[in-house]
Amino acid sequence: MVSMGDQKSSGFSGVGSRLTPKAFNIALNACPEGIKGVKYRLDPTTEIVDPTSSVIALSKDSSAIGVAVQILDNIDKPLPLGTDLVFSGYKPVGGNFIIPLKAAYYQTAKGIKGGTANSSLTFTMTYE
Repeated sequence: MVSMGDQKSSGFSGVGSRLTPKAFNIALNACPEGIKGVKYRLDPTTEIVDPTSSVIALSKDSSAIGVAVQILDNIDKPLPLGTDLVFSGYKPVGGNFIIPLKAAYYQTAKGIKGGTANSSLTFTMTYE
């Protein structure tokens, strides 16, 4: 779970703008020695609003309007969704690793209304 905290809608500058991204990590703990590589993917459980910008819709229980969630890598670039990605930080000696990512609220409509703004993704990891 990524806690986005309370955010102010005044931080948006128009459709396609986003609020300051919040960093989060996916932990890979106790990876065994000898694995050649790791791939991971994030599949939204809600609709993909904009695949190029990696923006996903809010869940149905959310009350905010005109807002979605953008998923980013650790340098603020949109992270491809529904695609196997190679985790370049993995070392064959095994151990503990983290995949650093970010999430941001993203304005999708001219008119926005504050409220709860939740979404979710399924994380899948593949060892080679």
